[in-house]
Amino acid sequence: MTEPIIEFTSIKQAYDCLHEWQNRLFLDDWIIKLNLLPRIQMTDDDAGHNTFQITNKASVISICIPDDDAKSRISKFCQELILVHELLHLKYNLVDASNPSYEEVSLMQTEHMLLEQMAKSLIMAKYNLQREWFINFKEDK
Repeated sequence: MTEPIIEFTSIKQAYDCLHEWQNRLFLDDWIIKLNLLPRIQMTDDDAGHNTFQITNKASVISICIPDDDAKSRISKFCQELILVHELLHLKYNLVDASNPSYEEVSLMQTEHMLLEQMAKSLIMAKYNLQREWFINFKEDK
């Protein structure tokens, strides 16, 4: 495969991708359930969500099935990238978001930006891509 998976064609393909990235990220000891959900069933405007218990090493990752809105955004919609981002939460999650303070909200936003950059870096390394691959439009010149 020469490019990341934009949209999983089946739940089997999604789980195959999950198991590959679990191995790459040393998360093989986690029990992970994967859901592909319509946007209306997602929390807020999230493209992905990870609910996990560190003690039990158990996780449920939900990934949005792209609709026309997701496909037309400035950043390219990529389910494999979303999966990697959500898996990185299992490696690096600083803040309990149950009742966050202003400072914790700011930290969570920064954390998400860093996780997204790390996820993109991993996808770029796997597929030998440039950063521009993630842009979903062509500049008018």
